[in-house]
Amino acid sequence: MCEHGMYPSKAPTGYMNDKYAERGRKGILIDPERFDLVRKLFDLMLTNNYSVARLMEIAKEQLGFVMPKGNTMGRTTLYKIFTNPFYYGSFEYPVNSGLWYKGNHQPMISVDEYDRIQILLGRKGRPRPKTHMFAFTGLMKCGECNSIITAEEKTKHQKNGNIHHYIYYHCTKRLNPDCRQKCITDTKLREQVADTLDKTDIPPQLHIWAMKWFKRQNDKDTDNLNRIWTNHKEAYELCLKKISNLIDMRTAEEITDEQFREKKLLHLKEKHRLEELMADTGNEYDNLIKKAEKLFHFASTAKAGFESGDKDQCKRILFDLGSDRTLKDKILTVSIEKPLIVMREASKEARRIHASLEPRKNEMAQEQLEHLYSQSPLLQRHGDLNPSSWNENPMSWTGLDDGAI
Repeated sequence: MCEHGMYPSKAPTGYMNDKYAERGRKGILIDPERFDLVRKLFDLMLTNNYSVARLMEIAKEQLGFVMPKGNTMGRTTLYKIFTNPFYYGSFEYPVNSGLWYKGNHQPMISVDEYDRIQILLGRKGRPRPKTHMFAFTGLMKCGECNSIITAEEKTKHQKNGNIHHYIYYHCTKRLNPDCRQKCITDTKLREQVADTLDKTDIPPQLHIWAMKWFKRQNDKDTDNLNRIWTNHKEAYELCLKKISNLIDMRTAEEITDEQFREKKLLHLKEKHRLEELMADTGNEYDNLIKKAEKLFHFASTAKAGFESGDKDQCKRILFDLGSDRTLKDKILTVSIEKPLIVMREASKEARRIHASLEPRKNEMAQEQLEHLYSQSPLLQRHGDLNPSSWNENPMSWTGLDDGAI
């Protein structure tokens, strides 16, 4: 959740929690009643003409600022507003954990404005949190005590004058101060992730063949999907007719107002249900194709993307590998997602086929390789390769530009 920029706590003043979003996707929205007023207080503070105490009075007397519970703004609340990095787009979670994230909410101020206010408040010299300073913080838990794994950078000065910087990942020990787990370097951790990605890496020729094969297999389901959609459409038109007849019956006073409201509510619920079914059925095939393309593209490019990508890209690739990422005895364990288990087996089979062709592999055309792939019983297993049997977790990194699929 935090990795995707979603703040998992109560929204600060000027913002509000999205109560209606689905679970796991609840973001932070602008509070239409207070957002501009809080921004006004920031503007007044930046003029350096007002104390915090005076701004508290202005909020009450001139701006008519009222907190969500109906009370006026206190001094402590105003100080929290002026010193909270959330307002320029960053947040720490859990508090005092050292784990910082870039939020997906709309910032109220800029980083420079935040820094200027800290100076005006007498907080000059206090370091501003560095968002995404480390690639893998917030993704792993300790295999011994279940605390979050954090990171820190250390500098070593050699006698010859050389300076070396090292990044270490270690248990925060928040749940067990006596945890005995030792730290691991960023280099060693990356090697383990790269090794796991190497096992799921598939050649581009297999990617091309797999998408062709999948589309051929799923084209067989198109007629069935069309029949389902037609049935839904007929039921939808019948529902509309029932609503129209119901209105006629009320106009003719054949039913009472109460009977009209009860039956209309039932018909409208059915109408909404059928609309959703038609939309889902119409998009099902396209969604499966997109899901398959993302997965196959991830399997063929994630290794290279991890080796050459920035911190945020590497973080998302590790996130997509699987869940229950634990670090114990300097060994990273990841519960690989089902689709990538399929890719791992497909990768192993493709390597076996390619190895049997050396040194003629580079001379073979795509069509010849595809013929060999199609002869493999493992690669022909429709049930394993069909995205309809995979989980619904979207890939956060696909190596694809928006709109490329």
